[in-house]
Amino acid sequence: MKNKQKYMEKSRKEITPENIWNEESRITVKEYIFGHSNNQGSEQRLKNELKAVQYQIEDYLRTDHITVKRNISDFISMYLKLLRMSQKEFARIIDMRDTNLYKYLRGKRKLNPDIVYKISAFSHTKPELWFHIETKNNIWELESDKNAMTKYKKYAYENYLFQPKKEHK
Repeated sequence: MKNKQKYMEKSRKEITPENIWNEESRITVKEYIFGHSNNQGSEQRLKNELKAVQYQIEDYLRTDHITVKRNISDFISMYLKLLRMSQKEFARIIDMRDTNLYKYLRGKRKLNPDIVYKISAFSHTKPELWFHIETKNNIWELESDKNAMTKYKKYAYENYLFQPKKEHK
């Protein structure tokens, strides 16, 4: 079963425009897309750009091996930039002090359902996406520090169960 899975992973290729169209066809499709995009109103273009941020979050979460850790603040900053909004203004909108928001966005405080619901309502995303980002980053940190477990071996239960008991005076 594992061999089949490895084969599937190796044989899976991303299909690029070059695999489907020749140069002339690619140019025609590209011009059509840009033309269609330019005919959209500013509100629809903004919605598309905001949706693109959501897709970037989903891509980040789907990627097995990340090379660059992206904080929640990276994605929130994308939203705020598109909306031409400051972090302070965003904090006000979601009923938070900007100093507290900063701590959540930088990972200094763990997310909680209240803040996640507020961010999700603001960004029109699923609440669990924000928890997944935090979890993915925690796992990335664990995998990045291969020697960390050696520092913590002193906490192994064997060190306490199988050691001679010290007498208290």
